[in-house]
Amino acid sequence: QSYQKLRQTLGVNEQKRVLLVGPNGAGKTCLLYGLKLGFDETFTTMPTVGFNVETWTHKFKTFTIWDLGLRSKARPLVRHYTPDTDMVIFMLHRSDAFWEAEELLGYVCHGLEDVNKDVPFLFFLNFKDLPIHINMLEACEALKLQDLAKRHRVHLQPCCAKTGEGVLEGMDFLTSFRGGKGLTMADCDGPGKETGASGYRSSDPAEPSAAEPEPARSKTLAAAELPDDVFLQAFQDRQLRPFGPSEMMRLALLKRVEGSSALATLETARLQGCVAHATRMHFWAARSFAAPLPEKIHDTRSFLEAHPELLPKLDAEREALIRQAYSEKIDREATWAHMVVPPDLETADDDASFWARTEQDAGAYTGDLDSFCSLVRLAFLLLKALPRREAIQRLDQVLRRWEAKGRPFHDTRQYVALQLAHLALTQHPSLQEKPFTRLQELCPELCEEDCIYKYYSEKALSQGQSSFQAPDLQPLPS
Repeated sequence: QSYQKLRQTLGVNEQKRVLLVGPNGAGKTCLLYGLKLGFDETFTTMPTVGFNVETWTHKFKTFTIWDLGLRSKARPLVRHYTPDTDMVIFMLHRSDAFWEAEELLGYVCHGLEDVNKDVPFLFFLNFKDLPIHINMLEACEALKLQDLAKRHRVHLQPCCAKTGEGVLEGMDFLTSFRGGKGLTMADCDGPGKETGASGYRSSDPAEPSAAEPEPARSKTLAAAELPDDVFLQAFQDRQLRPFGPSEMMRLALLKRVEGSSALATLETARLQGCVAHATRMHFWAARSFAAPLPEKIHDTRSFLEAHPELLPKLDAEREALIRQAYSEKIDREATWAHMVVPPDLETADDDASFWARTEQDAGAYTGDLDSFCSLVRLAFLLLKALPRREAIQRLDQVLRRWEAKGRPFHDTRQYVALQLAHLALTQHPSLQEKPFTRLQELCPELCEEDCIYKYYSEKALSQGQSSFQAPDLQPLPS
């Protein structure tokens, strides 16, 4: 019995079922047989029809790896392979296949919804030996891995499936996995990992820095003194150290103009080594979406000075804003520094109470439908209860009624919220019997306050208040 306990402690003969998936031609079969037979640059493989399955032992764990050769029409069948899956290896090889990878990743995640255990994701970025290889920043942004990391542990590892370079380092991640969530990346030379000598300093010295203090230089410039073009170039050159709330909000404003979101901005800053605390930094990035933007921002410094409610000048006032949304856990819980956690001091609000407030006729408007997330929630509740056509009419009636009580009506925001809620219910039929909080867990990107800015510029939204305006940045998902 003691011997069995020792074997269990060491992980001897521990069996793990691994799903190996990815776009066609990503190198999955080459990886599988490289692990099984040894890596050889002259080794050639044929496109997989059906699946390949092999076992491979590494550091006291036996991995049964299922290499799925699913063509486009067969990808929904991946759900038949997910119920007993312990781990997922996802192969990526080129950026023009991201749309294919995103579709397949959606099917895998949907199949794992009912799996009652932590399933880690290892993303191998193949062909690192070629000049056109994918970098980790590209993969994170294209596949929205920061959202996936809220539900699973995610690790990115550049590799070469032909030579085996980087493969064992990635498999070590699976071997050492003991549960949890979050996003990690291989510690290798590449975009987002190097740190350059700093010619700039932050205007927020009180905010913790992600980088080690750097040697003093004879000439430094405060980031607050930099015009936007120089500020953005300094950020891209990794020369903003340390990086505080002012820098985070300026970057988010500049990215907002480009159509990016708060989470995407945070991930960009994180990969540049600028984020010491993900939850705190996301708090400031998200605040940049709390005020309407003019058609064109001539200078983010002037904009923030004109809106002191977004970014108070005093550190104590900034901390007070955070404490209104977060308890002391924000500093005690280590995982909150590595992944974005929603405010934990918000008042609990069930769907029935929310619906009752939107239906009430008495009293003045109290702000329940100000946020885009609240519109998605209202559309979600209506679509669950009514056929789509009736839900559209009812949503219009509710919002028109509140327009008379002081809430501005916005036809385009209303339509987009309904479209996204319908998309979530179509992709996840189980939501029909679940509360809105479950939608927030499964599709957090649809509930972000800045979600609509992925599809619309500020100008297009301003033109779409009284009548629907088509998106000008990218088509709405369907």
